[in-house]
Amino acid sequence: MLQTAAFLNNYRIKELERSKRKWDILQKHREDVERGKCHIRFEEILKIDVSYDATDIEVDDLVTVSVELEFNPPIPMEAGMVVLDISVPTGFKTVTESIAQVVKKQDKVKRYEIAGRKVILYIENMLPGDRLSFSFNIKAMYPVKAKGVSSQAYSYYKPEIKGETLSEGITVR
Repeated sequence: MLQTAAFLNNYRIKELERSKRKWDILQKHREDVERGKCHIRFEEILKIDVSYDATDIEVDDLVTVSVELEFNPPIPMEAGMVVLDISVPTGFKTVTESIAQVVKKQDKVKRYEIAGRKVILYIENMLPGDRLSFSFNIKAMYPVKAKGVSSQAYSYYKPEIKGETLSEGITVR
């Protein structure tokens, strides 16, 4: 998968076949790692992070959702259009005006959709080293102990380029 790149003695290993996973890479270089001849670390090509400014709140409170996206491919390439699929925890409603402000302020964000408990943003072509940071608000609608939710980013035209994150849980009293 293009989801990870491996480093062997600080040289990038070109493990670009779709079927390769972290386990395959570790197995392939296991003996060298065990002998201390090399080390392997993994790096996401499309990295996404979603965090909240509060995790213990009251009904009707607003929570700021902060999103960071970074594109670091192992070889020079473009990501094409990137789809950012941000999950909203159970018991919360997206504040639409705050999403509209993101589109207005961020040149690379071309449009958005709110689909149930998901906020979907379409990001113009990302180039190596590109970073994008923004935030929007969600509103607590009723008492709930919401578990963390999964959000993802992927290239629309190259879906093997993707990243995923799991947010922390939120308690609404």
